[in-house]
Amino acid sequence: MSKELTGKNGKIVGTDVYFQVMNQQFRITEVMEVPKGYEYSDGLKKLVQRCNETISMIYQDVKGNTDILAFIPEKDRKETAELAKAMGEIIRKWGSHNGDVDRIVSYVLLSAKESKRKSSESLSNIEKADQKIRSTTGSNIFISERLNLLQKAVNSNVSKAASNDLKKFAFLSSVEQGKGTAFLTDVYHYDQYKWNETNYKGKNGKRLCSKEYHTEIIKKVFVNEFPIKYSYGSAKKYAYEIDKMLKNIYNEMKRDIKQGEKEHHYIQDENGKILINAVEQLQKSGIQCSNLKKNIENLMWFVGGNSQQILQLQRNLNVLGMKGSRGKLEEDGVFGEETLRAWNQVSKSLVSGSVPVLSYVDILQSDITGITHRLISKNSLITLKNGKQVNLEYSILMQKIGGKDRAIFRLDKPHIKDGKMLGYHINYDGAASKYIVNSLDHREISEAMYLRFRNFQKIGKVVRIGGKVLLVAGILLDTMELGNTVIDDLNDADKKIGKKTGMAAAEIGSRWAGVTIGAKLGAMAGSGIGTAVAPGLGTAIGGAVLGLAGGIAGAVGGEEFANWVFDITDLV
Repeated sequence: MSKELTGKNGKIVGTDVYFQVMNQQFRITEVMEVPKGYEYSDGLKKLVQRCNETISMIYQDVKGNTDILAFIPEKDRKETAELAKAMGEIIRKWGSHNGDVDRIVSYVLLSAKESKRKSSESLSNIEKADQKIRSTTGSNIFISERLNLLQKAVNSNVSKAASNDLKKFAFLSSVEQGKGTAFLTDVYHYDQYKWNETNYKGKNGKRLCSKEYHTEIIKKVFVNEFPIKYSYGSAKKYAYEIDKMLKNIYNEMKRDIKQGEKEHHYIQDENGKILINAVEQLQKSGIQCSNLKKNIENLMWFVGGNSQQILQLQRNLNVLGMKGSRGKLEEDGVFGEETLRAWNQVSKSLVSGSVPVLSYVDILQSDITGITHRLISKNSLITLKNGKQVNLEYSILMQKIGGKDRAIFRLDKPHIKDGKMLGYHINYDGAASKYIVNSLDHREISEAMYLRFRNFQKIGKVVRIGGKVLLVAGILLDTMELGNTVIDDLNDADKKIGKKTGMAAAEIGSRWAGVTIGAKLGAMAGSGIGTAVAPGLGTAIGGAVLGLAGGIAGAVGGEEFANWVFDITDLV
């Protein structure tokens, strides 16, 4: 049964909630914002923008603090470098190259001249020298003055900084140990970082290169913490993981759409357009999407309409034996290619007179209704309007009522009734309401109509086929009226069902209505056939006769019907 396509996640494919659940499942919304739930490329653009902004911030932070970078723990500096490289990879993959990434890495990994230590001395020797500066014993020079002397020595030399003060000279010499001004510079910067490291904050308010600093960076770049955890200081495969998330989303969509094609389901236009947009967004994101857009378009055959009307139309078409390419229609209330194919069969069958149901409908249903046929032939002639004379013969439909055969239907020649000349007419004496009897009995018909139908046996093919047409006229009329209503109601702006009203049925319908209204009236009155033909077709006494009588009465005033019945029966 065709239905609106539901994805593996249980949601209607292409809807907001479909993308919401899928995005959560593959965790893409933990990484970046996805506008409208499916604009992945646009989401990546914003992610790239945040990465660029963050890279700029980190660059400004490290560039402004190159003097102390060498004294930040190596693991912290490596983490800063890996974050910068990971964001740079995102920028390269979905944006363009950002040169600040390489500069950040060179600063924090100490390959840049500006961030290297000025001397070749070990960190251990620098730490020992700083301990002398911060020691509370062995010198009567205050720590603040020691630091002032050290800064002066860095900017000039030990002698100038001591200003001929032997005590100060001795202190600075004990720190410098003959290792030169470059060493004192390293000691000074080390001291500044160690005893004032909280002052070395990045623009995010956290200590430069600290874990808190990195946490804030991740929060700034991503919607939340990145869902994949990496070891501190190790490489981050952000771009790889994001790409994998997008591929998973594509594969999920592809699986759902392929399943929809296999099961002949459909996608509403609005959702289909969203899916196509999503595919285009994924393609812009670097995902290979093959011909998925074409597959989506194949599923966008649904053209709306009133589902209850469509359901009834499908039921009627099944009763009439009209089939789709896969056989009997599924009665699902969805107007698709199969329903269209069956609907088109109605017009083709009417034109050719080959409506399948006619081949097995018995006009009289004698074994059930008790209705039989008799041919009355008299050795006398009647003169037609054109002066031609023909034998007087006519068919009578008999019904056993109260154990006796009773004439209930025939076509009669002109005669005088109640003092007035009555032309060719119907004689009806069947079991029906007074209204129906009055409408049919002595209802005048044309001479051509009389000649066509007066002898049921002689023109048995016409009566057999034509009679069956009249018998099923109720459901055919219902089907044609309903079909035209459904098609006119369909939302078919994209002309998915082709030339909606360009079918022969539209032309046939105008000629058909005058006849079938009468047939429908008779059939409904006699047996409740009409709209619900299938359950009661031919099973109620009088239904077949009233269908025939009503149909002929409906054709009064237009000889075209007789000719039409004749024409189509000659084709079969």
